[in-house]
Amino acid sequence: MRLLIVVLLFACSLAQADVMKMASLEWPPYAGSKLPGQGTVISKLRAALATQGHQLQVTFLPWQRALLLVNQDSDYVAYGPEYHDGERDQIFISSDVVGYGPLGIAYRKAHPLVWKRQADLYKYRIGVVRDYLNTALFDNAVEQGLQPVDQADSDRQNLLKLAYGRVDGAVVDLKVMAYWLEHDEKLAPFKEALVASPQLLEKKALYVNFRRGDRGQRWQAILNRGLKALALAQAQ
Repeated sequence: MRLLIVVLLFACSLAQADVMKMASLEWPPYAGSKLPGQGTVISKLRAALATQGHQLQVTFLPWQRALLLVNQDSDYVAYGPEYHDGERDQIFISSDVVGYGPLGIAYRKAHPLVWKRQADLYKYRIGVVRDYLNTALFDNAVEQGLQPVDQADSDRQNLLKLAYGRVDGAVVDLKVMAYWLEHDEKLAPFKEALVASPQLLEKKALYVNFRRGDRGQRWQAILNRGLKALALAQAQ
């Protein structure tokens, strides 16, 4: 009798299971179509949703296409991970924190980049990734024309530009930098040549953004409950 009840409950949970569709980008080690578990953050999201009896489906696209997909395709309710963006708060609602990333400045060991405050960087040409958020101070300095920058299409390309001396430094998440230097055949030869400043620009919290509306709010609540349940289980 107990076995029958367990089977019935399991069958009911499967019947009620739903799939959250989200868009993401190739951003190792946090997210990536070929990474174990599709990345550390995606794995965490999948585990969090599983505690609530739900599943996760992720489509990996270049960043701007990921944003467009969530804006244009009603099947997709969220995108991430990303840093907090105040401008998008009118369109999206954010989850609880799903991770942290150390955002820093990389440079060539043979050509040290020395800085203590934002203004110290103005004399350097810094590589950034197109459409990525950095920090409020850094991005404001760029908008005001104070901070010279050179745009790349990805962190990998940004680091290659740095390696070949096309920029003086590069804004990059240090975990992302470590991944590419370890796993990319073109960057691996520069593993010892590229280093990061010991001073971070910022320790950045990572979030998932949901489309505003009933479905977005529902999935935001489900994910947040799952994140809390996952943290509680890991603490025990």
